[in-house]
Amino acid sequence: MKTISLIIYEEAVLSSISGALDLLIATNGYLQQQGKPAAFRVELVGEKAETIQLHVPAHFVCYKTLEEITHTDLILIPAFYGSPDQALAKNKGIVNWLSRQYKEGIEVASL
Repeated sequence: MKTISLIIYEEAVLSSISGALDLLIATNGYLQQQGKPAAFRVELVGEKAETIQLHVPAHFVCYKTLEEITHTDLILIPAFYGSPDQALAKNKGIVNWLSRQYKEGIEVASL
């Protein structure tokens, strides 16, 4: 089973998060209907373990923090709204963590 860490932050585009969740959960459901084990374990991860309110009327509960991730096979980063410079500056902790994970050989992808 592959562990996928989906990073959640305030500026994230809702459909980038929900679309990825839909695909991964549906894939697991299909496999289980075929009598096979689920392929993915999905973790919602934030800088802090808290409920993150997006800029739209939607929120996600992150049960793990960046620092609590001891193993993951893939880190997914949702698209964001606004200026890239502002989003990167506001989420400097996430950016630094992603850089460390990438240097350690973890696969990182953006949606």
